[in-house]
Amino acid sequence: MGFVNLQNRKVKLLGEEPLNGILTYKLQETPDDQRMFSRIVTWINKTTQQPIKREYYDVANRLWKVETFDDVAVIHDVPTAQHVRIEDVQTGYGSEYHVDRVDYDASIPKDLFDWQQLANAAAHPVWK
Repeated sequence: MGFVNLQNRKVKLLGEEPLNGILTYKLQETPDDQRMFSRIVTWINKTTQQPIKREYYDVANRLWKVETFDDVAVIHDVPTAQHVRIEDVQTGYGSEYHVDRVDYDASIPKDLFDWQQLANAAAHPVWK
């Protein structure tokens, strides 16, 4: 869903601007390793310090993906986006998820991370 590597990158403040009526900082991240992205532009809510929108640019510096974060709530003292959408603007495809329950203290069994068991992960008892 567009995780950002927080290491080996350069971050530049492009300015401050409103986005959807919210005052934001506009940041540009340039990774040292540009095999996936040439740059990532992120709009951060000035009040909550949470991302609102992120644009990913491919290695040819063309807009590739747009990620949006909506309905941010503080759950267990952690700001949590309850709706995230990422759209591949080059293909027109996208993905999204909605969060309706969160438990940050949950214990996750290691077998859920076994790629050979991935087909059975949805039926695992941890989700009950």
